[in-house]
Amino acid sequence: MSYQKILHSPELIQLYQQGHLFKVLSKFADHINQEKYLGAGTHAASFRHKKGREVLKICTKKISYFQHFPLLEHSRDTHAQQFQKQIDICYPYLLPVKNILYEDNYVFIYTQKLCHRLSISKITREMVAKIFRMVHFLTERNLLLTDLAPNNFGLREKRKHHRIFLYDYHDLQPISVDGKQLRTNWWKGIIKNLTLYMSAIYCRQNIKKYEKIMENFNQEGYQIIKKERLLPPPYIKLLYYVSSHPQNVNEERFCQLLEKCVENFR
Repeated sequence: MSYQKILHSPELIQLYQQGHLFKVLSKFADHINQEKYLGAGTHAASFRHKKGREVLKICTKKISYFQHFPLLEHSRDTHAQQFQKQIDICYPYLLPVKNILYEDNYVFIYTQKLCHRLSISKITREMVAKIFRMVHFLTERNLLLTDLAPNNFGLREKRKHHRIFLYDYHDLQPISVDGKQLRTNWWKGIIKNLTLYMSAIYCRQNIKKYEKIMENFNQEGYQIIKKERLLPPPYIKLLYYVSSHPQNVNEERFCQLLEKCVENFR
């Protein structure tokens, strides 16, 4: 069997070619195969698990989390178990890691409950409000997830309602270390996707236009959005702040402006 055709992930394929995956792929041959394949990204591949009720993910240890959050000294946990606890703290915004099934120096395998992928055409005000609360929650705790695109969110049905969760969080990293921001433009990916969601509920006809503006968001882009007056004033204020201080966006002030946006949804 050629696992290169199954893994689809560039980093996993490289590990396979280097001979680092023989043990894990042999052990999980009944779970990691073409029949159960769901999808893949740069560092991970996903497979149906437990008759489709769960998802099994094999992931490299080159993801941002392992680069930025070293194993705590004297910890009784493995690095993957530490990752699981970090994710669990972020409930109900991040979809919990259900079980860690395997870990070595190169990869780990974990499971999640199966979600239905979010479609931007089906997004609601309640879902967008939760995404804003999630960004506030993470930023307040010095945690950054830049890729908040719709394909990283899933829906789980509970009591005839759909609850939204972020299920792909491999790029989790700190915003600042020792008081210094690791990236001065840390906010750009967040604002790009928040604007997409705001456009989807307030001015769907402008989604493509605003996506283009967000590719290189600056004061000029802010002025265009402000002039059209299609998005709520609290969000316009947030856009003004980040466009006015692109290299010096303060986390505390960012959270304050996010709070005003959340209040607007009530």
